Amino acid sequence: MDPLNLLEPPLRADAAARLEAVEGRLHAAVAARDPLADRSSRHLLTAGGKRFRPLVTVLVATALGAPGRDRLTAAACASELLHLSTLYHDDVIDGADVRRGVPSANARWGERLAVLAGDRLTALAFEAAADAGDEVPGLLARTYRRLVEGERLEASLVGRIDVGVTGYLEVVDGKTASLIAAAARAGAAMAGAAPAMRTRAEAWGRTLGVAFQLADDLLDLTASAEVAGKPVGHDLELGVYTWPVLDAIGSPAGVRLQTVLRDPPPHPRPAVEEAMQIVHGCGAVTRAGRLVERFLDRADDHLGALPPGPARTSLRTLGRALVPPPAAVPSARVPEAVGA
Repeated sequence: MDPLNLLEPPLRADAAARLEAVEGRLHAAVAARDPLADRSSRHLLTAGGKRFRPLVTVLVATALGAPGRDRLTAAACASELLHLSTLYHDDVIDGADVRRGVPSANARWGERLAVLAGDRLTALAFEAAADAGDEVPGLLARTYRRLVEGERLEASLVGRIDVGVTGYLEVVDGKTASLIAAAARAGAAMAGAAPAMRTRAEAWGRTLGVAFQLADDLLDLTASAEVAGKPVGHDLELGVYTWPVLDAIGSPAGVRLQTVLRDPPPHPRPAVEEAMQIVHGCGAVTRAGRLVERFLDRADDHLGALPPGPARTSLRTLGRALVPPPAAVPSARVPEAVGA
């Protein structure tokens, strides 16, 4: 679905115009005289993407009194370029062959060129941040640090069942939530908002990002292979233990689950299937579904600090569309360390 269709009608024309300016700047930024550098840099840019992060920047700025087009366009481009750069690097780390329905850059040109293309996009992201000014350059630098920390932490936790849900949430905060949080705060900065308002906008983006990743990780345990785009239990098989698995380890069923997962990954299919039965049977999947809803509610609380109007309503609708709330299930407590 086109995210513009989710916006309140009075905003659609202006938001469409602003996103068109963002798209134009993105393509101009990645253009290179060298044909190979040009093709590799724009590879994923032209493969699609809903431009969710730039739209968040635009809508937050609009809700708080959007400035002139140029600086806002630069700020919106900065988070999208950094996001694109991480996709190149993630595909190299994961050895992925496909991204957005097309061959990954590493599959098409090799790992070395894919890394260099990602590095180039990172540099372009910081150029855009510098053009935006205000706190955006420092914000993007802190976000990039968090992205790297999240990636490194995830790598160190593969196959470990002793980290608990706190370790998982730290990875999610770095790898996913930090960039959505930065996109929201950049919009507030471009509107010249007070520090407290910038913090609330950032908290909304961060909490929404956690909800999104938790819901996305649930697909590994609940969706069909066609919906998830990979075999069910694939993350579990590789030793990437998400919230429901780690929650189950802390439950009375955890002793058996630790026995099933005692050998280093990748785990054989019978072990994966038994582990999934344990996770479902102890209620961890149900608790995780409720936790997604609680994070969405917490995000709405942060969003409530923004002035009421079409932009705030559109942000809530956009966030809820990004993270469809699971069916109603028993309550789970949101850890205070996240989304506070």
